[in-house]
Amino acid sequence: MIALERTREWGLLRSLGTGRGQLFGLILIEALLFALIGSAAGLAGGIVLTLPLLRLMGGIFAGNLPIEMTVPPTGLIAAAASGVIVTLIASLKPAWDVTRITPMQALRVRADAERQAGFFMRHSGKIGLALMAIAVADQAVSVVFHALSMLPVEMFLVIAFMGVTLLVPAAVGVIERLIRRAMAAMYGMPGQLGSLNIQRNRGRAALTASVMTIGAAMMIAMGGVEISFKGELLRWMRETLTSDFVIGSSFSYLSTSYGTLPADVGPLIAATEGVGGVTGEQWMYVIATGATVHDGFVARREGLLFRSIDHATYRSVAPLRFAEDADRAEELWNDFAQGDALFVSGLVQQTYHIKRGDTLRLRTPRGDQDLRVAGIVMDISQGGFTILGSWDIVGKYFGRSSRGATVYYARLAPGADYATVEQALKDGVGKSRHVDITNSEEYRAQIRQAFDQFFALFDAVVVIAVLVGALGVVNTLTMSILERTREIGMLRSVGMTRWQIVWMILAEAAAMGVIAALLGVGAGLALLAVMIKGMEVNSGWSLSYVFPTAPLIVSIAVALVVSQVAAIYPTWRAVKTVIVESIQSE
Repeated sequence: MIALERTREWGLLRSLGTGRGQLFGLILIEALLFALIGSAAGLAGGIVLTLPLLRLMGGIFAGNLPIEMTVPPTGLIAAAASGVIVTLIASLKPAWDVTRITPMQALRVRADAERQAGFFMRHSGKIGLALMAIAVADQAVSVVFHALSMLPVEMFLVIAFMGVTLLVPAAVGVIERLIRRAMAAMYGMPGQLGSLNIQRNRGRAALTASVMTIGAAMMIAMGGVEISFKGELLRWMRETLTSDFVIGSSFSYLSTSYGTLPADVGPLIAATEGVGGVTGEQWMYVIATGATVHDGFVARREGLLFRSIDHATYRSVAPLRFAEDADRAEELWNDFAQGDALFVSGLVQQTYHIKRGDTLRLRTPRGDQDLRVAGIVMDISQGGFTILGSWDIVGKYFGRSSRGATVYYARLAPGADYATVEQALKDGVGKSRHVDITNSEEYRAQIRQAFDQFFALFDAVVVIAVLVGALGVVNTLTMSILERTREIGMLRSVGMTRWQIVWMILAEAAAMGVIAALLGVGAGLALLAVMIKGMEVNSGWSLSYVFPTAPLIVSIAVALVVSQVAAIYPTWRAVKTVIVESIQSE
């Protein structure tokens, strides 16, 4: 935008003897200064943002992680280098375009739309369609072969967003013609003029609309993923967290450090009047070194959380949710009871590409042991890197004879009063063994809160994208008004009022908001489908595509509101100038 705005200046320098190479270097030096200033501000802002993010992560892990603020030098170098390199790369094309213009052309004309219709403006739609075709083909192949993607996820997103961005210039003209009457209906004749102004500088409008489109798309995609994941989380909690009480020592389902309760805690809970059933789990970390599948042994080292359970009591107090063969639960439990068998989470299944009947190799004090996979379950503890085995495995291979558990689950006896039993547990085993008694509602609320905080990280990314889009609108409209200062003065001199100027600029901003909203809806819904599938593979959960009605409405509203709010400053600049000064402006 700066390169185009100062076209006459470049022409004057060329006419005074500045060479093409000197001009090219001059623009790159200016871009480098912008990059250094922006990167420095970004580094400072990133360090400041570390503090609230640390508090957020501390909340997710329930205070069990000793998180300290550290600023790694590699991170600083990577951030600064990316800011400088990206800016310089982005500056190459405008710098090249400037050097291709002859001094006479530059001095004769300003940055009009015809001169902007270079290679990318003429062919951006074709390039965008080609990139989108690659993205669609990648996903089609992954669906056929039941894999996530041929391309790395990061590369897929880059290609998809580049495709959408390059389609925007071609779409701007079409969509503007479709919404022109709507702008005229909302803002009157000035609204039609404002909408037409987009056609005069489609390249600049396309840049702004692209940024806003990405913000709207991210809002829809992130919101849809959150809705789908939370829906599945609530379903999982309804089906598995059926116990009435959770008893542990400062226990959290997302904790990262686990102790073992005294061995008599379980019998004390069972002896409490009103308790109808109790089962315990002992949690410990183990190392998986690989798995034996149909193609043979595949080596892969992963740290897993091993949850030891008693199959005889577990099913009635804290049932599992099977990700596969749920209608054959009895058969799966019987296989588990045979010994040397595991239930593995969906994420572990995806990581090792194992299925029921395969074996997972664990490193134990008595050597590596191959344990049979009896079933696939859904589990979120330890981020999904979880396996469940029997107490016998713990004693046989890990040398732990004690049945002291990390956590106990208890349910009420038929007819027992909830509040009475809860108080009895707190007064009894709670005080004598210094353990926490958490009722089921509080327990589920802790999990929901942790995941709300986790998704708050994604919400922060979306907010940043929206803010960048708003700054783009301010920049585009301000430069557009500066270029049209004389034109606005002429319009005022022939009778256009200040308010009509206001409506014209607001209509131009609204048109960009509508274009971004429409394109963002399409891109966001497509991106959501890809992200849902990616989350399924990466989490091992069976997520359902839920149409993101609320995020879609919010994204459209935000795009429209942001475009109008961002137009306030440019509008103020346009209406405060004096008519005579505007007409004299160059």
